[in-house]
Amino acid sequence: MENMEKQNRNMALTIVAIVAVLVILALVCALAGRAAPGMEGTATADAIATQVALTVTASFGTPAPTPTVGSTATQPPAPTPTATFAPDDLRAGLGEPHWRDAFDNDANWTLYDTTESRTEIGNGFLYYTMKQPQEPSNWTITRPEIRNFYLEATATTPGQCSGKDRYGLFFRAPDENHGYLFGFSCDGMFRLAKWDGQNFEVLLDWTPNGAIRAGANQTNRVGVWLEDDHFRLYANGVLLAEYDDDQFNGRNQFGFHIGSENTANFTVAFDELVYWELE
Repeated sequence: MENMEKQNRNMALTIVAIVAVLVILALVCALAGRAAPGMEGTATADAIATQVALTVTASFGTPAPTPTVGSTATQPPAPTPTATFAPDDLRAGLGEPHWRDAFDNDANWTLYDTTESRTEIGNGFLYYTMKQPQEPSNWTITRPEIRNFYLEATATTPGQCSGKDRYGLFFRAPDENHGYLFGFSCDGMFRLAKWDGQNFEVLLDWTPNGAIRAGANQTNRVGVWLEDDHFRLYANGVLLAEYDDDQFNGRNQFGFHIGSENTANFTVAFDELVYWELE
């Protein structure tokens, strides 16, 4: 009698296993048939393997895992670091931004590599390279459109950085051929300029300011506060200057610009781009 009960139990488990395999085969075929490229809706080998494991677990159970000494699976997740700002820093009172790109992927950008410049994303940075000095500034824009805002980027200069090697924001851009440029040079100055599609106009010429960290391997936050036609320009949360200009006064795109006076393959690493929309 006991042997018959064991045989019946084994037969039942065998049937359950066969059913589980058939279910998984059907699931694999369905996923393969409807998957499309993109962040969502793509059936990966890991996803299918996970579903197989879950189905088999439901049928037979899972033995208790053997813990591994020092395994990251046994450690609590590391807390996400929160940036802190001095009380007089502009960002101290702004709260969470409406939009942030930490460059975990290239979803917001069209990357390119031309004879003049190159954009790349990796390791949580957007790397913007100006290949040759003495060329006009280049810029690239992303997809959101905003009108009144505070926009800020965090950028780190490379090991070679001197003179008017430069970098910063490109904003209020109706398209890639119009917009404003605000940024810093490696010798610690800032400038505001405009490109109208045909002419490059300097609105505020190069001006030194101690709030800008000059030289190589330096990290700066470059920011612009824009309400209608009024500009407020910032370095590391410190107000540098104000200006008024009413051209391109609409909901437009934004991004980065870069240029080089002295350094070949001048590469700036941007590790955050954020904005707050103003009421």
